[in-house]
Amino acid sequence: MPKHIGIVSVTYEGAALCYRSICTEAASVLGEYQHPQITIHSFPLSDYMSFFSKLDWEGVAGCCSSLPKRSNVRARTSPSVRPTRHTKPSN
Repeated sequence: MPKHIGIVSVTYEGAALCYRSICTEAASVLGEYQHPQITIHSFPLSDYMSFFSKLDWEGVAGCCSSLPKRSNVRARTSPSVRPTRHTKPSN
């Protein structure tokens, strides 16, 4: 049985991209329509932005206080603070 995966979201674009990637890749490993259980936890982006604007990465990490909530659902993640802009591909 695949492990439960937890996603701590900073942006909805990033969380959606992670979720989609996991589900897409899982089908090739686990079979059609199969993917691990996934839990997403998100605070509003505004909670992070005051820290981002000051490049206060410890403050950003502190916003990930959802980690204890995530551990209650026994998900396994490796949080990554990456100030990456996610854009929709153009056709």
